[in-house]
Parts: sequence; C-alpha cells; structure tokens
Amino acid sequence: MGMIVTTDIYKILCDKLKDFLIKDVYDSWNAIKKGVKNELIVIVVRDALEPETYWEVCYPHINICVPYLASGKTNTVRLNELERSAKQFLIGESGVFDSTQYHWEIDRIGIEEDLKLACSYVNVVLKFKVLNVKI
Repeated sequence: MGMIVTTDIYKILCDKLKDFLIKDVYDSWNAIKKGVKNELIVIVVRDALEPETYWEVCYPHINICVPYLASGKTNTVRLNELERSAKQFLIGESGVFDSTQYHWEIDRIGIEEDLKLACSYVNVVLKFKVLNVKI
C-alpha cells in the first residue's frame, strides 16, 4: 500500500513550484544561513501528518523571500505582486502520489519579515490533506 510522508509533500510542492515565477527553491532542512541576495522560495514541512477520520492533515509553509531594497527597506511593491501571484498559482490541487490521494489548498497567506536573513517574505500556509483510506 502506498503512502505519503512529509518529505513526499516537499517533493509534490517542489514539482508544483517549478512553474512559478521564482526558480530557486530550498527546504528548511538545509537552512539559509546568510542574508538573502536574490528572490527565492523556502518550503517548510515541519508539522507531522495528523490523523483525522478519513484524512491526515499537515500545514506546510511556502515562503517566497524578497531581499530588502538597497535602502534597507522592504520591497512592498514586489511583495504585493508575489502575494497576488501566489494566491492565484497555489489556489489548490488534488492528485495521487504513490497510490495515495491528496488535496491541498491555501489556509492563510500574508507578509512577514526575517531580520536575520535581511528579507521580507510572502508566507503561504497550505492545508495539505492525505486520504487515509485505500483507494
């Protein structure tokens, strides 16, 4: 019987993001340690899959990072563009991976800041559900 684990969720989301505006995609297991110089995406799947009656649920984060402007200020214009694009691009999807059905949709989306990495980012939190029954 097939299954989906958290590293599979990363793979599924990484494959989806190949068609997004930004091509540099990282994971939270290989953290960025220096200030962000270029736009990039970090996929964070730190939550375990929590069992429910028919579905297992996880809340992965897709962080679309935008470095500060040369002035040191947040690039709000670019963040707005990327937030709008992400909201349309990540509207939701269903599929099958390793003989297991999944569905994800945006749970919440907003702008945050990481002073250590010298960037702001669009934080997209997905509700990722894995069917917990045999199909």
